[in-house]
Amino acid sequence: MRPITAPLLPLAMLLAACSDSGAAPEASAEAARDARNAGNVASAMAGSATGLVDISDLPDFVEMYQGATPIMNMKTNDSGAAGGLLSYTTTAPITEVVAFHRASAKRNGIDFKTEAATPDGMTLAGTSADEARSLMVMIARGEAETTVSLTHARKTG
Repeated sequence: MRPITAPLLPLAMLLAACSDSGAAPEASAEAARDARNAGNVASAMAGSATGLVDISDLPDFVEMYQGATPIMNMKTNDSGAAGGLLSYTTTAPITEVVAFHRASAKRNGIDFKTEAATPDGMTLAGTSADEARSLMVMIARGEAETTVSLTHARKTG
C-alpha cells in the first residue's frame, strides 16, 4: 500500500507559498488557514499510514480507552476555542467504552447533557460547569472493533 501523503505535501507547500501581497487581509488569513489545514491533513494521514499518531498533546479532560489504537488526532483553533478531534479503535465491547467515557467525563468535570443511542452506537455530549470545556463522544460498533471519535474544545479567551 502506497502512502497517500506524498501528493498532499506539495499541495500543502503550494498553499503555504501562495501569497498575494495585494490581497485583502481576509483573503490572506483564509489562505494561511487553508495552508495550516492542508498541513494538518497531511500530518494526520502520515500518522495513520504508518500507524503512529501522536496523542501527547491531548488536553487533560480527553481520555482514550486503555489499549485502544489512535487513528487520527487533529487540532483546531477557532473563535476563541482550541480543540480538536481524536479518533481511535478498540476491540472492547461498546458497552465498556460507553461506561469508560461516562466515568472519564465525570472524573474530569464534564456533564453529558445529551445522549443519543442507535442500534449500532451512541453519542454523548456535554460541557464543564463553567462551560469552558466541551466534549462530544461518538461511539460506533463495527464488525471487529469499536470506533470512537472525540471532539473537544476549550475556551481560550
